[in-house]
Amino acid sequence: DEAEARIRPLFASACRSAEMVAHVVARKAATTSVSSESREEHKFGILVTERNGGDAIDFIYRWLAALKPGGEFILCDPYFGPGDIGFVRLIRELHGKSRITVLAGIKNLKDKQVPLPWSDTFRRAWKDESKDTPAGSCDIVLLGAAESGDPPFHERWLLHEKAGLRIGTSLNSLGKGKLSEITLMGPADSDARRDVLLNYALRRERYWKGEMLHCDIFSL
Repeated sequence: DEAEARIRPLFASACRSAEMVAHVVARKAATTSVSSESREEHKFGILVTERNGGDAIDFIYRWLAALKPGGEFILCDPYFGPGDIGFVRLIRELHGKSRITVLAGIKNLKDKQVPLPWSDTFRRAWKDESKDTPAGSCDIVLLGAAESGDPPFHERWLLHEKAGLRIGTSLNSLGKGKLSEITLMGPADSDARRDVLLNYALRRERYWKGEMLHCDIFSL
């Protein structure tokens, strides 16, 4: 039972990562075949249904590809886990030298009984996903209130300098659950959220709702 409990999340991670890679490869092969009408329709955002999870990933890919090289990315998702590491690779594929910071919730990892130490589990997931490709400068920041375990964020954002995406559901749920959407964020909105999240990532803010925030930070 113990062995099964450890293997199950890793198997799920491999399946989701394989799905992500398939979408990335298909995206590269089909870059020139996307119609101008489709691009115009998804210019500012996309409605995500149970039938178009691939289109949602395609939208994120095109947004990433249009950004200037360099800068820093912040990916925030309270439900981010080892099985979502393919999204880090998606960023790294297009922005090899950018710094990436992922903020995730401790409560979700505990609820899903992700094997400890979490740093080893995430690094193992990256190794399986990347086939020994270096992760570059990438930090995972796990946060949770001392009593409740809840992270100080609920929304999901992918932020760059002066740009961002608001993602209406957790990354691992895109196209698999209820209706959601991905929308573009303007420079002011993106920078405002970036500043708040960096306060947590850099440990400038150590309390939330009167509770001390537990924090586990490691590099891939």
